[in-house]
Amino acid sequence: MVKQLRDSIDSSALAEPQLLLTHITRSCNLSKILEKGYLETTDCKVFKSNLLYFYYGRAEYREFADSVTANSNLKPICIILKGIQNDEIETTFPFDSGAFDRNGGLKDIFFQHIHNVEELSIGKDVFSAQKLVKCFYENNDNYINFYPVHRQSDPFEEPDVECYNRLVLGHSKGELDGRSSTIEIISNKNIPTSNIIAIIAPNDFKNSHSLKNKLDTLGIELQFYFSRSPQMVDNFSSVIQHCFNQFQDAHVQAN
Repeated sequence: MVKQLRDSIDSSALAEPQLLLTHITRSCNLSKILEKGYLETTDCKVFKSNLLYFYYGRAEYREFADSVTANSNLKPICIILKGIQNDEIETTFPFDSGAFDRNGGLKDIFFQHIHNVEELSIGKDVFSAQKLVKCFYENNDNYINFYPVHRQSDPFEEPDVECYNRLVLGHSKGELDGRSSTIEIISNKNIPTSNIIAIIAPNDFKNSHSLKNKLDTLGIELQFYFSRSPQMVDNFSSVIQHCFNQFQDAHVQAN
């Protein structure tokens, strides 16, 4: 934990209301999730343990950017959760932790003085995510739309705050992809499907009555994003994000 960054976030108010969580995976995994009745932790090479990853308030996705697929089961689905309990949260990061140690990643660009990504954990509850939004974006809308507020900080007294400030401002200028400034919440527990409120799937599944009936039984809303076949896998990111933003906005207004 880096003290200056953590202290700045801890001293902030909460950005209200609490935003939704997303977990994006391949469509082929959905039947296993529904059959088991929970989202299952998997082996994480970064932290060397079984973990489950969520993004806070955004639906970022990027995988195999140069690949093309016409296979419906390889296209991504966005699983939307109303939240998880604080005792189910292992840690929270102010960015995609997997991007920290990559060559040319966040460590190389912004945090050369940080030896271990775990030093940049901002807490073990969802409130730390809400406080980060307030601290660096002022409100949820700015966070969702990647409009950080330039936060005045002393690079001598608060070097880590200054580094993170440069990270979020760098993304707003298009220098980094969205994952680099999206809050990541990590759990070390399996999360039951009762936490899921909606799934955004490719329109390939629009005529699947079995999927719709299964989700209706579980009280999970099913929405679709437009996908062509074949299509570059990386091109799904923007359409999924758009669909999620619309769903989250409607959910927040209704609640």
